[in-house]
Amino acid sequence: MEGENGFTTNEPGQVALQQAVEKAVYAMVLDGVDLNLWHFQDGVAGQLLLSRYHDERDGRLSAVQAQALARAQRRSAPPRIVPDRGPDAANHSTSRLARNGETPASSAPAPTR
Repeated sequence: MEGENGFTTNEPGQVALQQAVEKAVYAMVLDGVDLNLWHFQDGVAGQLLLSRYHDERDGRLSAVQAQALARAQRRSAPPRIVPDRGPDAANHSTSRLARNGETPASSAPAPTR
């Protein structure tokens, strides 16, 4: 007969370090949204996260309230973050062609024989 008994615990220092890193990454992402470096794909969910972040950062929410709101938010799908390429990003290739006096291949006339 053989048996084994044991248990593990997380060290408080490791848990605190992990939470600090996660909080720093969260703040960096939301500060990037504030600086228009990137934006949320779902603007409504992103604005909710951003306003909650501002409330917590500025002291209008306690840490316990912020954690409760974050748990409620995690139950739904998290918003995706995409890089912000500026207002003319969709027309970048077309505007480059226009500057060079060219036309996109799809709108060029078909060659004749």
